[in-house]
Amino acid sequence: MKNSLTVVGGISVLLFVFYSIFFWDYHVSKYLFKQYCEEEGRVGLFIYEKVALPDEYFMPYPKDKDEIFNLSNRFVIDEDLVFDKTKLEEKYTFTYRKVVSLSDIGPINSLETSVFRRSDNKLLGKAVSLTNHLGSWIDSSKFGKKVEHCPTGYDERGLSNSGKLHLGLIKEIFYKR
Repeated sequence: MKNSLTVVGGISVLLFVFYSIFFWDYHVSKYLFKQYCEEEGRVGLFIYEKVALPDEYFMPYPKDKDEIFNLSNRFVIDEDLVFDKTKLEEKYTFTYRKVVSLSDIGPINSLETSVFRRSDNKLLGKAVSLTNHLGSWIDSSKFGKKVEHCPTGYDERGLSNSGKLHLGLIKEIFYKR
């Protein structure tokens, strides 16, 4: 009886050590990620200036399948109207989901989408979300790539709230005059 308790205790200690060596960063990254997500002003949609655009910056939603395939959802206003991407890019610079490392543990990254006016390089708005890759060992294991997002949740169509921030930025800054 005493020997079996010693064996069970030894196995328990070995399992704990094994788990601690390979999964410590999972738990630390979950803790850090929660802190980043709850930090005021870290995540969200930030609009600094709205811009009224004349009619030439808008065009009807394309009918051709190839044009629809090549159209970025970021420039779609609704099923009838899209922004003219070429015209917008003449006067504005767009960065989409630029990765900024916040922590090597996880790793935890900030994804930033932004719009700048070319004439004065003014930031008109940005969308910021966070990702946590839940530890380096899990990331490279056979468990598959798992990523945690902030903000969390999904809308009624199944789009992640995190992704919607980035897709909706242009529509929040620009509007028809």
